[in-house]
Parts: sequence; structure tokens; C-alpha cells
Amino acid sequence: MVEMLQKDPNTYSDRYYMKLFNLVRGGNYGVITTAGDLWRDQRRFAIHVFRDFGLGKGEMEQMILKEVDSLLTGLDSQIRGEPNVEIDLPKHIDVAVGSIINALMFGYRFDESNVAEFYALKRLVNHQLDGSWPILLTMNNPELFKHLPFFRTELKNYIAGFNQILDFFNERIAEHQCQMDKLGEEGWREQPATDYVFAFLKEKGERDASGEEHTFSTAQLKNMCLDLWLAGQETTSNTLAWGIALLLHNPSVLSQLYKEMGKVFGNDQRLITFADRSQLPFTCAVVNETLRRANILVNAIVSNKTTREVVVNGVRIPKGSPVLAQVSAVNYDERVFENPRQFNPERFWMKMAL
Repeated sequence: MVEMLQKDPNTYSDRYYMKLFNLVRGGNYGVITTAGDLWRDQRRFAIHVFRDFGLGKGEMEQMILKEVDSLLTGLDSQIRGEPNVEIDLPKHIDVAVGSIINALMFGYRFDESNVAEFYALKRLVNHQLDGSWPILLTMNNPELFKHLPFFRTELKNYIAGFNQILDFFNERIAEHQCQMDKLGEEGWREQPATDYVFAFLKEKGERDASGEEHTFSTAQLKNMCLDLWLAGQETTSNTLAWGIALLLHNPSVLSQLYKEMGKVFGNDQRLITFADRSQLPFTCAVVNETLRRANILVNAIVSNKTTREVVVNGVRIPKGSPVLAQVSAVNYDERVFENPRQFNPERFWMKMAL
């Protein structure tokens, strides 16, 4: 893993993708399963847009904190109304995370008036991600399996499910395009982008007008929306849910966390910000240990690919071979972390405190 990620990253920098992905996406689109010029162009644009929206700055943090405040206010209200009520906390976290992603992509958050929209999309995505053994078998050669009756039906249903997800994104893209059409070319050129879809459509319009070849298309946009949702929603929600569960099952850690926050903030009830991290070494250690123990990307299906033939520990790996950094092998390795199944932030605490 050190060889792949640190010593010789260029040899492992190409992207390996399952052929089924291109089938369900309608071609080579998005950034999760693409490589080359398209990947570089689209990744560069997405980073540029999100930086304009405040990525790594106070603006985006304020948007996130606003959603955190809404989440906590809602939970507090529910508890005050019925003190012994059972709360499905991951469900509330899901909506909060989904609101942040949706605001970045489409310019609006989820609330009581439209939360059904979030749950509809989440059900569709979860159903597709759950997969089934026939679909897993067809990942690398759908063209062969689609001729077999049983697999043909499974593939048809799987593709139809993804089409429903892409249709969801298409509807929001169409709404943005309609707004741009009303503004007219001069209007949308002068209008500052307030979300990713609007920024993408502006870039597409400008490149179309220039007559140059480019990678900005509606098909690419809807697949970018899919990638942003897949990359941000489940990973963030699951990590937060794991963190809360681990703290509930380790009250001594929770007590120490409260103690540190009380020492730093006293009676100040404000939300913690990224700027506070230097004063909160134990809190940072809890975050790191949560990421290690939760280990949510245990079976990532997105692999890299070798750009040349390479020999690793005496084993020859041909050019074009898929390679996957199995991070869980390190996270749960007793040679790296003593008692790896134990939730113990003190592994990182001393490093953070130095």
C-alpha cells in the first residue's frame, strides 16, 4: 500500500472501471469511474466551483453549521415534546447531510415541505447499492450475461433503477436550464452561479458558444450529480452514525470529550468550528479513531489500474491490472494498532496534543 500510495503513485494512477457502470450511465461519464482528459477536466472544474462556493473557507462552514443548528434544534424540540421518545438519529443525520449536498448541487435544502423528495431518492440509491449476486457477477461482462434469461431480467431491472435516479437529476437540471433560458444569454452570463448545476450549465453554454470541443454535456452533468451524491451522502452519514454509536458504547470516552469541551468553551453554547481544532486535541483524536474503527469503505468497488508492468514483493503485475488499496487491512492490523477492534482515541491523542 505504501508502494502504491506514496513511493510510486503514478504507476497506479489510472482508473479501472466495471463495464456495467458505463452501461447504466449511458456511456463514459462522471468522475468516479472515468480517467484521462475527461476526468481531469471535470475534476478541476468541480474543485474550482466548490472553492468559489467557499470550500475550505468560512462560507461553506457556515452553511454546514446552519444545517447542524437546524438538526440540533429539531432534535431538541422533539425531545422536549416527548422526553421518552425513541429517535432514529441516523435518519435525521441523513436528511442533514442530504440537505448540504442538495444545496451545493441544486441550490436548496430539504425541510418538512420537500423531505419526501430526499427519501424517494435515498430509497432508489440504496436499492441500487445493495445490489445482488447476479449483478455482482455481471459487473465486468454485462454484454455476455444479458443474453442469459435469468441475468437478462436482473440487468434490465438494475439499469431501470439507475435510470430512475438519473431521471431525478435530469428533472432538476431541466429546471435550471429553464431558468437560464428565461434569463437569456446575456442574463445567464452575468448571473453569478449559486449552485453546481447552474455553474456547469454556464460553463457548457460558454464552451458551446466558443465552438471548441469539450466534455460538458447534459449526460455528463447528470452523472456528476450521481457521483457527488454517492461520494458525499452515505459515506458522511454512516461515519457520523458510527461516531455517535461508538461514543454511546464508550461512556468514558464521551465523558472525556465533554470534559475537554467544557474546559475550552465553558458555558459558551456556540457551535464548534474548524478553527477550534488546535484547542481540541482529544476531540480530533476521537474523529480520527472513528474513521479508523468505522472503516466504512471496507469493500470499495472503485479501483485504480496500473499504467505499466510492475513487480511488487516479487509478484509481477501486468500493465492494466486493477489494484485496490484495502485500507481495512491496515485499520485492523494488530501490528499497526494494538487491539484494533477497541475504540481507543488515545492512539491518536498524544500525537494531537504535541
